[in-house]
Amino acid sequence: MTLKLDLELLQFSIVLWRSERVARLSMSLTRKLDS
Repeated sequence: MTLKLDLELLQFSIVLWRSERVARLSMSLTRKLDS
């Protein structure tokens, strides 16, 4: 039970981390395009 919960939390944090990285990448890309 706890192992399944840990895996779900891990997947959730990975998704959050990826979306955060994607957001930062797109932000830096738009800055490069603007300048």
